[in-house]
Amino acid sequence: MDANFKKIVRAFGNCIILLNLIPVLSIYTIIFPLYLLDSSYSIMPLTNILSSTFLIPLLLSYLNYRYVLIRGENLFIVNILLMVISVIASQFFSYAIWGISSGNFYNPDSETVLISKLSFKISLIIVVGTGILIQSILIYRHIARRSR
Repeated sequence: MDANFKKIVRAFGNCIILLNLIPVLSIYTIIFPLYLLDSSYSIMPLTNILSSTFLIPLLLSYLNYRYVLIRGENLFIVNILLMVISVIASQFFSYAIWGISSGNFYNPDSETVLISKLSFKISLIIVVGTGILIQSILIYRHIARRSR
C-alpha cells in the first residue's frame, strides 16, 4: 500500500485538496444509496453517523500524515484547514442523507440537531488534535535529524 500511495501522491503533486475531498465523496457515494434502501430501524443511520464522526476524520488525518511524510513539506495550516473543510462537507453530507431520506431536510427535530452538533464537535477535535499531534511528531523528527 505504501508504494501505491507514493504513486498517487506523486501523480497528484500539490493537489492536496483532492486528497481530502475524494475520501469524503467516495464514502458518501457508497453510503447514500444503501441508506435510501433501508433507513428505518437498520444499521445505516448508525453507519452514517459513525463515518462522519470517526471514520472520515481519522482517515483524513492518516492520509495527510502520509502525504506530509512523502512530500517532506511543512503544510500544517493548509492541512488542518483542508481537513476542517472536508469534515464540514462530511457533516453536511451526513445531514443531507438523513434529511433526504426522512423528508425533514428543512425541519430537523431537536435530537437530530443535537446529534449533528455533537458529531461535528467530536470530528473537529479528532482532526485538529491528530493534526497537532502529527505536526509535533514531524517537528520532533526534524529537530532530532538536525542535532545529529
